[in-house]
Amino acid sequence: MKTAKEVAPIDVAIIDCFYVAYRGFCSTPTLQSKAGVPTNAIHGILGAVRRMVRDLRPKSVIVATESKTNLRDQISADYKAGRQLPELFGQQIPYIYRMCKLFGWHLLDQEGYEADDVIASVARRMTELKLRGVVFTTDKDVIGRIAETSGIVGVFRVEKGKSHVMEPADYLAKWGVPPSLKAEVLCLSGDGVDNVPGISGLGEKTAVKLIQDFGSIAGIYQNLDKLKPKLRTLLESPEGKAALELSRRLIQLNDTLPVEDAVFQPGVQQTKELREFFLSLDMVKTAESIAPADLFTQAHSPAPQTETEQNEGSAGEEPALVQTGEVASGAA
Repeated sequence: MKTAKEVAPIDVAIIDCFYVAYRGFCSTPTLQSKAGVPTNAIHGILGAVRRMVRDLRPKSVIVATESKTNLRDQISADYKAGRQLPELFGQQIPYIYRMCKLFGWHLLDQEGYEADDVIASVARRMTELKLRGVVFTTDKDVIGRIAETSGIVGVFRVEKGKSHVMEPADYLAKWGVPPSLKAEVLCLSGDGVDNVPGISGLGEKTAVKLIQDFGSIAGIYQNLDKLKPKLRTLLESPEGKAALELSRRLIQLNDTLPVEDAVFQPGVQQTKELREFFLSLDMVKTAESIAPADLFTQAHSPAPQTETEQNEGSAGEEPALVQTGEVASGAA
């Protein structure tokens, strides 16, 4: 696993919005403005993105988010069933979207699809353009899209106060299969996090071994005669085949969503409006830390400590004056 600075600079930093914001919500102490607006998720995602930008020096930042509808719910009513975002977290989502736009971060969603599909589509287009990006997520399906040389080349992580990037070889060592084959494992064994069923009675270790031995689900079915009778029965049963097909439909990402090439260019930071936004939330020191200069010319300039830094959680922001994007003309 490399340090983030060993991977930098990259073309694009990609943020799984709800994951990073919820991570910050859970790890940052409860905070709110004088008007009673909760702000800990805002602090959390701000600190995480600022750190990622500082250490990876991307040209642009893409924030992928969820749509209000999800086509996978029509495939299975159990998919991600039971998940309910805390009310205090949900109240902060509109503010997070507003903040992203003011920073010049490209906020992307697609009706009917998840952030995972948006990120997969961004990765596909980046590969076509031979761009390099790093994503901040823990989603296994998205991680399955990381590659060696172009597209998404790694996953951002913060451990013990240090920024790192996990690459394909790191996940091969961790999972026992390359990232590109993790989805095959999950189709067989299921994924309890998202209520993906998998084949009942077939566990993750067995699934990994099968993929290691035969390379793919198709390869397994071409070699059923080499399997133990019990395992062969599970794979050949109508119930097993149906569960496998359902799992595949739930796990498979759509990477054909439209992606405009403009998102790979720096956005325009609206400095004056950004300061006013933070002041409206009583994030005074954060407002004071917003500079009109681009990150790459001010990376080592001193900056006032922000409320995010004073209340630092696992997002791990360290004092730095960082933002990407050009500055809107006339911004103060």
